[in-house]
Amino acid sequence: MDLRTGRPTGEWAYRMEDVATFDPAAEQGDMKISALNVLRPGRLLLQERTDAVARLYTVDLRKATDLLGGRHDDPATTPSLEASLPADVTVAAKSLTVDLAAIDGLPGKIEGVAVLDPRTIAIANDNDFGVGTFDANGRLVDTGIPSRILTIRLPRPIG
Repeated sequence: MDLRTGRPTGEWAYRMEDVATFDPAAEQGDMKISALNVLRPGRLLLQERTDAVARLYTVDLRKATDLLGGRHDDPATTPSLEASLPADVTVAAKSLTVDLAAIDGLPGKIEGVAVLDPRTIAIANDNDFGVGTFDANGRLVDTGIPSRILTIRLPRPIG
């Protein structure tokens, strides 16, 4: 996105992980991208997650097909890009950078990620404002889950 004009500068296809191997207790529709950081031109740090599992991937756009201005910008295009990826489209390459689910003591439902420096990230969970269930009198019962922001020092630089 060009920050001066507000116009997109590129558009790329990205393939999310198969939920069956990512979080077998979830469904494919539970997969989300909740955070994205630009590391440098053409390289991103992207978070894929369900409510229970979160992983960070380094994404390389440099060899991916730029789809901006193509036929799939029209929502009436059939089949959609999501339904049938054309053979001439190269998706963005990705590699697992940090498996947040493998780090003991992190809260669930990680939704925010910020890169503080090449070896340090900050993560934030979403407690949904403590909204839980309602008791027999119709009063909200708070989940008791606090919102947290944590910093994590990585064993090697992101990049």
